[in-house]
Parts: sequence; C-alpha cells; structure tokens
Amino acid sequence: MNDHRSICAAIIAASGLVAGFTPAAGAQDAPPAITVGAVRPTMIYLRAGAVDTSAGRAGLAALAGPAAGQRQYVVQLDGPITPDRRARMARAGIQVGAYLPMNAYIVRLDRAAPAAVAGLDFLRWFSEYQQVWKLDPDLAQQPPAPPQATAARPVLVSLFSTLSPAEVIAAQRAVWALPGVVSHWEEDVAGSLNMSLSIRPQDIDALARIPGVLYIEPGYDIQTRNLSTRWIVQSNVPNVTPLYANGLHGEGQILGILDTSVDINHCSLKDTVPIGPAHRKIVGYHATPAAALHGTHCAGIAVGDAGVEAETRGMAYLGRLTYGPMPAFTETAVVSALNLSHADGGRVHTNSWGDDGTTAYNGLCRGFDAFNWANEDDLVCLAVTNGSLLKNPENAKNLLAVGNSNDAPSQQGICTGGAGPTSDGRRKPEVFAPGCNVASAAAGTSCGTTQLTGTSMATPATAGAGMLIRQYFQDGYYPGGVVNSGSAITPTAALMKAMLINSAVDMAAAGYPSNAEGWGRILVDNSMYFFGDARKLLVSDVRHNAGGLTTGAIYTMPVNVLGSGQQFRVTVVWTEPPATAGAAFAAVNDLDLEVDGPAGTYKGNFFVGGSSAPGGTRDDRNNVEQVHINNPAPGQYTVRVKGAAVAQGAQGFAIVATGDVQGGPPPALVISLPAGAPPLIAPGVATNIDVRVQAGGQNVVPGSETMFYRTAPGAFTQQVLTHLSGPDYRATLPALACTDHPEFYFQAAGDGGALVNLPQAAPSAVLSATVGAIQVTPAFTESFESAPLPLGWTATGLWNVTDLCGAGGACDGSRWAYYGDTATCTYDTGVTNSGSLTSPPISIPAVPPGGTVSLRYCSALETENLSGWDEAIVRVNGTEVDRAGESAAWEQRSADLTAYAGQSVTIEFFFDTVDGSFNTFRGWQVDNVRIEAAGLVCAACYPDCNADGALNLSDFGCFTTKFALGDAYTDCNNDGVRNLADFGCFTTKFALGCP
Repeated sequence: MNDHRSICAAIIAASGLVAGFTPAAGAQDAPPAITVGAVRPTMIYLRAGAVDTSAGRAGLAALAGPAAGQRQYVVQLDGPITPDRRARMARAGIQVGAYLPMNAYIVRLDRAAPAAVAGLDFLRWFSEYQQVWKLDPDLAQQPPAPPQATAARPVLVSLFSTLSPAEVIAAQRAVWALPGVVSHWEEDVAGSLNMSLSIRPQDIDALARIPGVLYIEPGYDIQTRNLSTRWIVQSNVPNVTPLYANGLHGEGQILGILDTSVDINHCSLKDTVPIGPAHRKIVGYHATPAAALHGTHCAGIAVGDAGVEAETRGMAYLGRLTYGPMPAFTETAVVSALNLSHADGGRVHTNSWGDDGTTAYNGLCRGFDAFNWANEDDLVCLAVTNGSLLKNPENAKNLLAVGNSNDAPSQQGICTGGAGPTSDGRRKPEVFAPGCNVASAAAGTSCGTTQLTGTSMATPATAGAGMLIRQYFQDGYYPGGVVNSGSAITPTAALMKAMLINSAVDMAAAGYPSNAEGWGRILVDNSMYFFGDARKLLVSDVRHNAGGLTTGAIYTMPVNVLGSGQQFRVTVVWTEPPATAGAAFAAVNDLDLEVDGPAGTYKGNFFVGGSSAPGGTRDDRNNVEQVHINNPAPGQYTVRVKGAAVAQGAQGFAIVATGDVQGGPPPALVISLPAGAPPLIAPGVATNIDVRVQAGGQNVVPGSETMFYRTAPGAFTQQVLTHLSGPDYRATLPALACTDHPEFYFQAAGDGGALVNLPQAAPSAVLSATVGAIQVTPAFTESFESAPLPLGWTATGLWNVTDLCGAGGACDGSRWAYYGDTATCTYDTGVTNSGSLTSPPISIPAVPPGGTVSLRYCSALETENLSGWDEAIVRVNGTEVDRAGESAAWEQRSADLTAYAGQSVTIEFFFDTVDGSFNTFRGWQVDNVRIEAAGLVCAACYPDCNADGALNLSDFGCFTTKFALGDAYTDCNNDGVRNLADFGCFTTKFALGCP
C-alpha cells in the first residue's frame, strides 16, 4: 500500500438530475431520513437522494448486448429476489452487482441476450446509473472553492464491483491521470476496489465521469489512523493529547510483547547500538530476529517512534520493548514467556492472539492469572477474539480484555470484539480502543506503514496507554498533578487496570455496561489529574501482603465530593489467584465494593439505566466493580471494600475515585520539556528547546526561568528563557560546531523559596546532545523505465520490464520489473518455473563509524501464499537478505547491507513457483531499487551540505535530496516544519558563506 493515510472533507456542487430523482434539500441539509417510518417498494433509497420509480419503465431488452459496453444500469424488481429469479437473470446474461434498497441491483448488460431479458417480467424499472448518484451529499457541505483553487481535497472513491480486472486497471489509470491527484491507498472491500485520493475540488466532476467510478464521498478523518488513536485514547478531541502535553511519552517504561517477529530494522524501532539496555527501543529479543507483519505492526502501535509526528509513532513513543514469541497454549509456557519479559523490565504486556476454539477457563487462562498473582506490578493486556462471541484466554480474570472500536468520527461504535459474558458469567471484554484500519509499522520496509484492523491493533494502543499511566505514578504526578519525585509510587497492575477502566466511556451499544462493550472505550484523561483540572483523582493501592483483606475484613476510604458538576466514579480492581484446574467457576477471592452517600448505599456493578442506583444486589464473581453516580449530591461519601469470601491468601486491591473530589496539594513548581531534549543538533544553526514551568503551590518568580549551558567542560553560561504564553517558554542554544559537546539544564524559583532544577540533581546531572546530522547518500538507483532491461541487468524465466498487470499505481515512474506473463497477468505456464533478475556489479560505499547501508525497493507480490510454495527472495552475492511478503499493492521493503560496505555486489531477485500448481496469481513486481548509505556526519559549516569543504551548486543538490528523504537537517530555520521556507533559509546561509 502507498500511504495509508485517511482523509477529511471534500467539496463539490452536484448537478444534472435524472427524472424521478429527489435530491437533498440543500447543501447544509442531511441526506433523506429513509429509515424512519415505512419504506416504499417503488423507491430506490440512495445517499444522494431518493429515486421515485412508481411510474415503472419498460424497454430494458433494447439496451442488452455488446452495445451496452461498460455502462452500469440499475434495475428494480417487483419484489425481493429469489434463487429462481437470480438464476433466470444469470441465464439471460445479466451480470448482477451490488444491491440497492429497495429490491434493486446494479447490473451489466453487455453480455445479455435481448430476447432473454425481455422474458424477465419481474424487472419493473431501470435506469442507467447517473453521475449525480455518484456524489455524496456531504461533498457539498463546505463553501464552494474558487474556480482556480489548487488545494487538494481528500475523498474516498469506490469502483463498481462488476468491472473486469482490465476495466479496474483502466479506471485506476483514468483516476491517476486527473491533474494533481495523489493516491494514498487502495483496498478491496466486499468485491469493490476502494481508493483514497486527494484531488482538486474542480476535478471531482471529472472524477465522477470516469465510467468505472461508483461513488465518491469525503474522507472524514484528517489524521492517519495511528495518529488519531493517540488523541482518541487521550482526550477524544482532535489533535489534543494532554498526556503528551504534560510530559508523559513513555520514558522509562518497558513493554513486554509476545507476538510474531518484530522487525528490528524498521525506522520506528531501529537503533545503531546492539539490542540491550542501551538500545533506544529494544531491550530484549528472545528469538532469532525476523520481520513479521503482525508483531511489527503491534509494536509500532505501542512504542514505535521514527522521530516525527506520523503513523510511525506509537502511543508510548518514548517507551521501549522486550520481545518474545507467542507461547504454547499451556499454563507453564505462558508463565515462562511472561517471566522472560518481566526479567527484562517489562511491566506492561500486550498479547494479540488467542484460542478461538474454546471458551473454557483452562490452563491457558490459569497461566495468565498465575503470572499476575505472582507479579502484581505487571499489567497484562490481551485482545479479545474478532469473532462475535468471547473466547479464550481473554476470559482469564486478571488480564485486561480489549475490544476494537472504530476510528474517528465513529469512535463510539464497535468495530470488532467478541461479546461476553464468560462461561461463568463474568463481564468480558472490559474496555475498547480504536483498532479499525490502523496504520503502523510495516515489516520488511525501511520506514513504511500498512493498515490492519482488529482487536490486535486496539490492544497495543491500550497497553501503550497503560505505560503512560505507570509513568504518571512513577514520576510522581499523583496527587498534585505535576511531576514530584517525592510523591512517586510504583503502581500495581490492579491500579493501572482500574485507571483504564475508570476512564472508559459509554459506546453505541445496547445498554451500559454490557456484554458487548464492557465498560466502554478508554479515554485516559478522564481518570488522570493534571494540575488545574476540574476533575480530580483519589487512589488507594493496597498490595497482597501489605494490608490485603481476608474474609470479613473491611477497608474504608472517606471521599469528600465538593460539587455535582462532575460524575462521581469509583472503581475497584483486584488481582486474584488462578482457579483450580477443573473448576467451572473462576472466582477465588470475592471482594465487594460499597459506596455510602447522602442518597444511600450503592453496591458495585448494580446499574440501572446506565448508572448506579442505591440498593440492589452484590456482585459475586467479577474482580472489577464500579459505582457511577451522576450529579452526585455534595458531601461526605465512604468507599468500602469488603472481604466477602477470601479463599486464598490476603487479597490486595486498588481503588480509583474520580470527580469533583478532594485532592492533595501540588508540589511547589515543576519544570518539564514537552517535546523532550534534542538528542541531535544540526551544526551551524541555533536550536530552540521548548520549556514548561508550571506553578504549583508557589508562584514562579519572574525572570528566574533560566537555562544553563556549556559546549565544553567548565563554567556554564546563563540564559533567561523567552516567555511564549502561559507556562510555556523557549530556550535557544547558539549555533554549534562539530567539535562542541553541549550540556545544559534548567532552573526556576518559586516565591515561597523553592528552587527547582531539571534534571533534579543539576548541575551534577545534566542533559546533553550530539552535534551532527544523519546523512543519507544514494549509491545506486534503478527505476526500470527502459525496456527490455536496463543496461547491465540480466533476466531468466518470466522476468521482464513492463507497464502492464499493474499493482495499483506505480511505485516509481510508469514501468516496473515483473515476474509473470503480461498476456495473462499470471505466472502460470502449466509447469514449475523460476527465474532471476540480476543487477550489474554495484560498488557499495564505505560508511562512517556506526553508519549503515540499506537496500530499499518497492514490491508487490500476489502468490499462492503458503509456506514452501512460490518463493520471492532477494539475494546479495548469492546470500538471501530478504524474502518479500504478500502485498497486493506496492509496499516499501528494505534489507541491511552494512556487512557489504566497501565491496562490489550483485543483487538478485529470485522467484520460484516450487510446484506447477496454483500459479494463476499475478506474480511479483519490483521497482525503484536503490542502495543508500547513512551515517552520522557533521559539517563544520551548515550550507556545506555534502561536507566536502567547498560551497558550490552540489550543496543545493545535496540539500534537495535530503529534503526529499525527510532528513531533519533540512529544517534550516529550526521551526519544526520542513517546507519551502527552509530553501530560502539555506540560500541565505549559502550566501553568507562559511566562517
């Protein structure tokens, strides 16, 4: 796939009505409400408006036959279709496509026999599919753009399902030929190709005139899927991420992931240092390194970070991970695998797999519960099945079972996730998070992304949120809402789970809470308190052996509710021992939540109409209990946790209470860096650092907001910060040379005498950065634009260079290398076949210390896709370096060639059918092959881009290449955005010359 970004609103003025068509009343009106009241069998209900067919229409037979061409028609039957009617239409040569309400279908007539069509007396009305029907009414809900507007508008385009493969390709090419069209992604949905495009508003009419286009609608999301997940989970306000804004990015947190292989060479996870404690992303890897789609995608969602705000950035993007393969489905194997992650420091775990063959509480479930009981600091998240009913092991008691909600703007809806309850009546799933069409790291590519859908995607997002919650408590944000190391605690898994569940909001499912949605979609800011928030937080975290309850014991926590404007919510979670093998009822230690208040006593999990009501019955089986009181009467409340029946040990628990409740005092004041400290600083250009100084119990003394810095051992230089707005300031490091080694720290004073440093132990502990830039140098490129083969390349078997049998768009230019027969667009010769596409000798450059050399190429592969058949292998000097994965559309792939630095190599793309069967697939397409060397370099003068010691036109070419590659060096004006202004900045610096 190309870009995988979802898209936002579009503009169009629809015109050209067909007889009988009733359009929407106006640009600002909603489409006709056709589901209210009775529907009429003599109407066709379309998004564009309702079509009145009451008059009927004859004469369809006259249109049948080859003269109909590619035209699409709508036919309406005089009642529901039956198997007999469908068979008669097929015998008449009518190709039946998509259904339209009521009793209508899109059809093709080019292969139909007129006489046979005339005998179909149940076809009561027809019309050629009208262009105006292709236009979604929401396309007109923005002001019209000026006639010469060039700003692209994003749209989603569906093609007719009745198109032949050749017609699909023709439609694609017609779309791509429109001026300024940018194709983001394509995917096959229910037999119809869907395309995500950006297009000029004035070209949408031309788009609708393309014969193969069925429907055009605005894309509703401005963010890529992984990006939108981050704000949906944190605030549910577009682009608002309060956890990040308050300094929580996952620093110091380690994720345990058990999954298919994680690609250690993807840019969102890669580092130049070996895997281990010093690696920026991967502290442990308990398998032979490989690159698998699922594991890499999940890892990227949770902790991926390529250094930019894009779909390569995960939820806890400054966190790290330890990887292990999925265990065998036994109690021992589960415990052993989780223990490996725990030994590496993993305290939040994500697992996107399970056993869809059973609902039993078996050894697999007991393994999870046993691990959690023994390691009460470890939060384990597990994806529920994507099927309709809950399976295993998400029915384990102590793990957090996660379902999959839709992305914006439909995040209130369920995408996938098996509904509970468990076989013994417990509520699972517990929470949901976005998991539909999530764009994240694509395995086998250098920095590409791909979209996947499932609870598998929602779970690492939830685990990433759990990492941020753990950091919140470990950094001392509780109770004051700002960083205070003196308040730091290590939360139990019960507390992290309670925070996530307490934050959840009702979704568009029947009833709340329910077996379908559990407690709803997580919205983490609901349960977190940051200084100044109206909604406060109180917690109590009681460990098993430090105050845990036994039967009959009671724990009380008084809570003062100050006002009725916030819902008062209390959540209790406990981590309990596993059930005994063979037991049909999983609960072992039963606790009860009760809340006494002015209106009476509320029992945990007794809900009426979506909120708690006084009285009711106790819950005897769930180890999650909640009380939700809407519009609570102000006053004193008492939260009680009772040991109803504790059969094993002393039972610990966590309480989370949120609302307009009494909170603790904040620390004096806090200094933080919202964007973090810059690890790499470009030479010869000033570097801005954003600093936040938050008043807590003391006011900030004006002028005390200071940065201290030095470029070599010795005295620090003092710089007063520049005030931006509110608590935000800016520090500026001066332009630095390659020989500089900058160190810096920050300080502010409070009017009550506090003097706060960042880092806290400064100046004995300081922040530091490296001066330089990552320079990428192209060493070889081939785009296969010349036929039959580029100079020096050789081919055997079916390899050829072509522009036929396309994979949807072009990776580079209009031609590509293809293993397949262009006459059939398959590699089926009736027998086993194989072939190699081999490059001429290529000289691999040497690289700086710590540098890398990468082979990058575009691949589109459609094969039998079974282990041991239809191999697509890349070899360098005869050694395998990559094995292409199945991808119907173009994907970027890469392989590490650092070991070949300084050598001469040949690249071989080898395809082998292995057998002579099942070869009627498209085959393998390869394009845009390139070798790039990258390393940390430092030019003593900024405009000397290629670091050759001279300023000349080659530096402009170097700058342009780096800009196209996304190199941070090209942010010349240091404003955080790379755009045309950076070219002007570079030109200015070039004119000023080098010192």
